[in-house]
Amino acid sequence: SVGFTAAPLFAIAAAWFVIFGLTLFFAVCCYCCFPERRRGYPYSRTAYALSLFFLIVFTIAA
Repeated sequence: SVGFTAAPLFAIAAAWFVIFGLTLFFAVCCYCCFPERRRGYPYSRTAYALSLFFLIVFTIAA
């Protein structure tokens, strides 16, 4: 019965991670594929890549 009680919450959590992952993927694709739209960003590509990497790692760890 505990599994049935928690099932909706697990479904919500799974949907959250899927939506978050797709949004993150779309943002990275737009960032990498359309460099002409990026004007005036104060950080390097390395800083953004590291931020994305740590965000993904900490999200998976949570």
